[in-house]
Amino acid sequence: MKYEAAIFDMDGTILNTSKDLTGALNYAMEETGHRHDYEVLHTKNFFGSGVVVAIRRALAYEAGTSFEDLVAFGTKNEKVPASVTEAEVNRVLDIFRPYYAAHCNLATGPFPGILDLLTHLRKAGVKVAVVSNKPDEAVQKLVSDLFPGYFDFALGQKDEIRRKPAPDMTLACVDALEVTADKCVYIGDSEIDIQTAANSKMDEIAVTWGFRSVDFLKKHGATVLVTTADELERAILGTNSMKLVYEEGQNRAALYDEEKLVGQCLYEEKGDHWIIVKTVVDPEYSGKGYARQLVDCVINQARGKGKRVGATCSYAKHVLTKPGYEDVK
Repeated sequence: MKYEAAIFDMDGTILNTSKDLTGALNYAMEETGHRHDYEVLHTKNFFGSGVVVAIRRALAYEAGTSFEDLVAFGTKNEKVPASVTEAEVNRVLDIFRPYYAAHCNLATGPFPGILDLLTHLRKAGVKVAVVSNKPDEAVQKLVSDLFPGYFDFALGQKDEIRRKPAPDMTLACVDALEVTADKCVYIGDSEIDIQTAANSKMDEIAVTWGFRSVDFLKKHGATVLVTTADELERAILGTNSMKLVYEEGQNRAALYDEEKLVGQCLYEEKGDHWIIVKTVVDPEYSGKGYARQLVDCVINQARGKGKRVGATCSYAKHVLTKPGYEDVK
């Protein structure tokens, strides 16, 4: 076994929370007289460093700050417009916190394969935990509602402990799990998670279906990237024997056994939709879930680019009818 414990970020990693975050943000912004027509693509750029930074980013974006400059918010390099005052952030925050706590589970659910992943890890003897910059009351509610009995430890942002990327939260988790940091891996979807792992002296795995693009993750230091929950499971357990890759220039996800191409999922771009037209796996490799992994790889890439997904391929059509894909159909 490669790791004794796997510590997960929440938003964009194990849970697709973008719709509920967007709804709560727009509600709080409208109640306080601000722009309130933000979409999921905006929300993904705002969140990741905690709710206070997210609101500052939303107010700054309203004032004209670019997505690129928002990345520095929450660091010493941030350049916040004069209109984004602490008082105004707190005014929006006072509306957002209770509203989101009461509405955090309307359209939120685990990403495909996550529940199976957690089950398999626990059966393999790996301890599993959540450490998130989401407010702790929301973390505890979502873990209780959506992951009953799955996690050994869960911690959200609290005033008395420094938020990620400081190592305080992950190190509190390590103490609670009674493991050492070098035997843990941190799994996330953002630059904050990459920094958190480094500051905690842990390995890190970046998922590609969350709030940041593959190019963004690589630019910010991600070295191990996974495109499906099955691939993540193999990375955590150290059982990677197959290579699943997304090949943007060829509009496909491809599965290799060493250098041999053994499966692929092809799609066509039509406006804001990606249409999956073919999914095929070599008969020698059939019955092992690879077709689903290929389809999930394409869908997760579409999610990251804010695209919708359709299919003429019968297998992909079937996958899209399952729970967890409502946000891209």
